[in-house]
Amino acid sequence: MDEFRFKQFVVSQCRAAMNVGTDGVLIGAWAGSSGVLQRQPLRVLDIGTGTGLIALMVAQRMPQAEIVGIDIDDMAVDEARENVASSPWKERISIRRQALQEVGDEVFDVIVSNPPFFINSMKSPDSQRSVARHTDSLSMEDLIRHSCRLLSDEDGAHASFILPLETATEAQRFASIYGLFLQRRVGVHTLPSKNVKRVLLEFGKIPSNNIMECEEIMYLNAGQKSEWYHRLTEDFYLDAY
Repeated sequence: MDEFRFKQFVVSQCRAAMNVGTDGVLIGAWAGSSGVLQRQPLRVLDIGTGTGLIALMVAQRMPQAEIVGIDIDDMAVDEARENVASSPWKERISIRRQALQEVGDEVFDVIVSNPPFFINSMKSPDSQRSVARHTDSLSMEDLIRHSCRLLSDEDGAHASFILPLETATEAQRFASIYGLFLQRRVGVHTLPSKNVKRVLLEFGKIPSNNIMECEEIMYLNAGQKSEWYHRLTEDFYLDAY
């Protein structure tokens, strides 16, 4: 479909390479859900913003946040800007045509991303979609290294990512190299009978004495959300979803 309707905003997805999907919704709803810095306003960086979905979700959840969304795809940037302009939070969100590696000496309290991660898969013949899905333009090492560079040193500042199970371990390895410490890790099953498909990761610059690690299920069956997934997304999805 050309647009996806949420309770408080609409996401047009005619031009961006990657449409609204479960991964973006999961990280948009989960990032910062354990609590964030008390300093206001918070500065948030959305890496690979695409349609602007995650930036919009964060704006809804964090009413005092100033959000920057970055992407290297011109059409995605144009579409994200239009989605932001039609939202209730247009004055708090800015969208830039910029690679993560090009972001200068800025500091962010929250960094969030649904990054490219199909490292070993065959590329799509659609070059725009291929850039959005693969790591040629943003390796896992660059993602973690630059996230560490841009993340505030304040206690509570954090970087959150959603990744396939097979690349989550690699992210944790680079985090240990560049000085990020695991705060939370959630393995996500689509159904009780399925293996973990995605992993939600949260890192900070200060070691935690109480790392939260668990596994959650999205759907109890093909049409019934789990209590965890319902609670996480109830402020966003229309009843039809």
